[in-house]
Amino acid sequence: MSKVGGNIPNPECNSEYSFIRNYDVTDRSKESSFIRAIRSVQNARRTCQLPVKIDFYMQALQCLFALEGNRSTQIEKMLASTAINILKISGENEKDVVKQNFKLAFRIRSKHTHGNKITYSDNEISAVSVKIDEYVREIIKIVFENKALDYSSKNEAKKVAKYFSNINKKTVNSKQKNVLPFTFLFYKNKRKR
Repeated sequence: MSKVGGNIPNPECNSEYSFIRNYDVTDRSKESSFIRAIRSVQNARRTCQLPVKIDFYMQALQCLFALEGNRSTQIEKMLASTAINILKISGENEKDVVKQNFKLAFRIRSKHTHGNKITYSDNEISAVSVKIDEYVREIIKIVFENKALDYSSKNEAKKVAKYFSNINKKTVNSKQKNVLPFTFLFYKNKRKR
């Protein structure tokens, strides 16, 4: 049994995508975005409290899409539109469903995070939790294919945020449906870790 404040193991995690050395239990900024997103998904899957689960899923997506420093309403809309574009959802009804799911999930998350009473029914919370889980699983499969989207620094995060912002702009402005340019042109050199 270890005592509080005693030696905390420093696991070394390696993968084809990312790695961390000397894991710091208080500073997640030393981890790559893919590792942080996976940790949030793992935390979501461990909990049986649905509002907490939804909160962790939202954290994972915000991390993957490098959404930081925006107002909550902006983040909610950006999460939904980026998910729609990455998942190549084309029908207007389907898009509306995804937007509503993200809106509800974000409101549940906000109420939970700020300690407010969650006024939605158990069925609503359960259903949106399942849908957000489905979206997150598919988004991770797609985003993790592009290793250049794994960021560790503020500068890299800005480039990733710009990349996803451009996807949203190009999809809105494009006459072709479901075009997602997964070419990360502004990312010229491979990062060394």
